[in-house]
Amino acid sequence: SNLHQLLGSVADALDGYDRAARLFDELGNRRGEAMVLANSASARHHLLGDDERAHADALRAMDHFTEIGDRAREAQCQEILAGVAARAGHREEARRLLDASLSGLAGTGNVVLEGQHLRSLALLHLEEGDLPAANQVLDHAERLAREAALDELEVDLLSVRGLALLAAGENESALTATRNAVAKLSPGVERGYLIHHRHALAAEAAGRIDEARQAGRQADDLLRATLAGLDAAQLRRALETVPEHQAIVLTALRHAPHTVEVELPLADAPTGKTLERRHLRKVTWTVDHPDDGLIESPIERRRARLARLLDEAHNEGVAPTTEHLADALAVSASTVRRDLDVLRQSGKHAITRGHRKKVS
Repeated sequence: SNLHQLLGSVADALDGYDRAARLFDELGNRRGEAMVLANSASARHHLLGDDERAHADALRAMDHFTEIGDRAREAQCQEILAGVAARAGHREEARRLLDASLSGLAGTGNVVLEGQHLRSLALLHLEEGDLPAANQVLDHAERLAREAALDELEVDLLSVRGLALLAAGENESALTATRNAVAKLSPGVERGYLIHHRHALAAEAAGRIDEARQAGRQADDLLRATLAGLDAAQLRRALETVPEHQAIVLTALRHAPHTVEVELPLADAPTGKTLERRHLRKVTWTVDHPDDGLIESPIERRRARLARLLDEAHNEGVAPTTEHLADALAVSASTVRRDLDVLRQSGKHAITRGHRKKVS
């Protein structure tokens, strides 16, 4: 089940955890059950957003690990509980739990957990706006990952460093860091979609819109592949209650074109009478595109959108009216007519239903 989660199948992981927990319970193997509960809590918190169940499972597991003196696994549970607390807005409690987990890991030799918990602490400091503390923790974590050859953790930390650089206003350096993280990304990196998302944020801040769009789409695709197999209610909760998932979805939407489906007259449809169904065709218009934001002038931006609608109509063999265009652009018909005149004067073949013979 750990492998399922690591490679991105949360549905398989959750099913495996539930079956394993029941089996260990039947066998009276409390340690085995506690291990499964801890891993289940992590998946439910990070991937599913089921913090109530995650909290309960982590507490049950921690009670057993505390009882048997397994400090490393007790610390693992504390880190999960810290995440639950932070998401609920209890940041002081989250920091206390993370400090306790790191203290508990001292001397255990479990550098993997130590590195992961340092990453969580750095992210918490960034959420709190404490950049110096975040950088100090990141320095420690990166040094540990490098010395222990924890390549996967090192890649993740590099992307978190990108977030710290963004917070410092060093957009180009943030972009370089996140680009390098993506270049080193392998299928074994846990929740790799977060690395692509951090790259999208850095690319957008640095003004690399195409790069941001591609990274955002990759993050969204990987996230949805990870959550594949969840039922509709679980998927909705995972996308709506996990803040990182919300951000990924919103970033992808922000960089996605806005399209509408409209029914327009064919270019050769007769004029002067009511059109029959056979004279109409449904087409998809791109009303807004992320690249539109690169055009500073609102007037030039509107005319670029108008030209795109006309090109898409021409490619589909239809001829819209000025009213069709005005509705799509949410402007008046007179504004569209003025913009059409400007486009035609610049040499654009702006074909509309009332302006076909002039350009034929």
